[in-house]
Amino acid sequence: MSRPPSKHRTPYVTAWSTTIALLLAAACAPQDGESGVQSTAQQIRTAVSDDGEVVLGVDVLVTDEQGKGVPCGEGTVEVEVEISRNGPDGPWVLVDRDSVDASCVDSSGGDLALVIDNSGSESKEIDVLKQGARRSVQRVVTDGGRVSLVRVSTDSHMQSPLTQDTGALDKMIDDLFVTNGWTALWDGVRMGNETLGAGVESGEITSVDGAAAFCSASRRRGILLFTDGAENNSAHQKLRNDQYPGDGVDTSLEDLFQLNVGGSPTPIYAVGVGDRIDEAALGQLAQQSGGRFAGLDDFLGLDDVLETIAQYFSSAHRFCSAIPSHLCGSLDVRVTHRWTHGDQTVAGSNQYHLDTPCDARAAGRVATILLTMIASETTDETITKLVANTVNWVSPVDAPRVLFVLDDFHHGELSTDTQHLYERLAETGYRAEYMDEPTDGLSMDDVAQFDVVWFSNPGYPMDDQASFNTLLQLSESGGGVVLQGDDISYAWGNAFPTTPLTRLENIDNGTEYCGEAIDNGLGGRYRVTLETGSHPVLDGLEGTSFLYGDDIDTATLAEDEGEVLAWATVEGKPDCARKPVITVYTPPWAAAE
Repeated sequence: MSRPPSKHRTPYVTAWSTTIALLLAAACAPQDGESGVQSTAQQIRTAVSDDGEVVLGVDVLVTDEQGKGVPCGEGTVEVEVEISRNGPDGPWVLVDRDSVDASCVDSSGGDLALVIDNSGSESKEIDVLKQGARRSVQRVVTDGGRVSLVRVSTDSHMQSPLTQDTGALDKMIDDLFVTNGWTALWDGVRMGNETLGAGVESGEITSVDGAAAFCSASRRRGILLFTDGAENNSAHQKLRNDQYPGDGVDTSLEDLFQLNVGGSPTPIYAVGVGDRIDEAALGQLAQQSGGRFAGLDDFLGLDDVLETIAQYFSSAHRFCSAIPSHLCGSLDVRVTHRWTHGDQTVAGSNQYHLDTPCDARAAGRVATILLTMIASETTDETITKLVANTVNWVSPVDAPRVLFVLDDFHHGELSTDTQHLYERLAETGYRAEYMDEPTDGLSMDDVAQFDVVWFSNPGYPMDDQASFNTLLQLSESGGGVVLQGDDISYAWGNAFPTTPLTRLENIDNGTEYCGEAIDNGLGGRYRVTLETGSHPVLDGLEGTSFLYGDDIDTATLAEDEGEVLAWATVEGKPDCARKPVITVYTPPWAAAE
């Protein structure tokens, strides 16, 4: 199969990296209490412009000793950004600073996920919490932003997606009540990030018109977490039953360190009240994400603290720059930032790992299988035939070299599934290999010798954007891609869109469907049925049907693209709507071959 030309693709330079020196200055009168000033780099991000140019952006939040955001334009902010294509040891070299676009954040467009835990509150205290939450909402929405709401209890629940409807948000805040249940705090933070990822507007991450447009299009995002307790039920370690089934995803503190939207780490602003909070965990969460942590002895002044944090969304300094187009793929980024005001200076440094697509157009054949095979109530013969048929269809050659990759973010859930599929295919004579996903994700070097990559996470969404970008590149070069697992239609925390490969739009992870709870063999079961058509993936399997007792993502086919080859509905509910389980997609250029 021939490969389409890529006018922006250039060879990687093995010893190349970059430094960008940026400057934004303004004169103003001295400010009191500057000894407590903090400077933090946030939302470091990259994208590829419409003409193939790689652009990079970073926001800098400066706060005074009271924790209030220093308005953009007060004092002088200097930012040095170092980029390495060769790992954290560099080397690091300068880039022309004439391409820098420095600006103040446009106050219209911040997205705040409000995550509220009041499991340890008393009735008199919740009124203060509600007042602070309402003031936070009012502050963000007045500045043109949006707010979502997640309530934390024994199970966490999204009460509202991102919205500017203050009336609806106020009503949901008013409905908050005191509970003495357990606390799925980390689940709540993860759900907050999912609302931010779901609110990404078309073109913000995937299509930009140069560095200046990238700056103006990038929304400020963050999670404002309040708690007066401590995490104890995000993995159902205290309670799980029919009343509290969870959402099918166990979340740890370490998982939250990876939360991002479009590859940009999500700042988490944690506020804890009382002596029951886990200050060490909340502080680490804020520090790792580029946010802030405030520990309060009591509820006095809580409403002021919550509103102050909401104000951060309109007070940051912003820097964007074009960088050489060959600096795409896996990047290590180190940001040094310095705020100067009169004779006072505060400085800091942050280091992140980012992944930028390299002119990828997702042009190879792709199959998506929303199943963990060993959880299916079917035979090994059926599984082997489905795997072989799928590999044959996505492959650009008759005798493909196949790589099976187990996502390292599997949390041990049904983690032998990928190995089992590899062994079944290898036993039939295919040239197949198996590997565990590298810590920093797949690279093109990992997949270069293979015609087909079967990427699997048996029980969780994929989390490494580096792996997703590599699969995009493989597809663009004509290779076959299979994405498999019952949570594979979205990324962890909605961090990046998976639709360019799957052609699916995720709705939820399917732990409840048609009024039936279905997860980990508990509750109901899905009935999965393959179509009866003549597609090669269905060869010898037409009309096959089997039961499945785990959650299956609820998703819809994007823009009528692709084809659904298998559907699921709830067993025993014939009127329940079907949802896609196996889908295939042939991009236009591949179809023309």
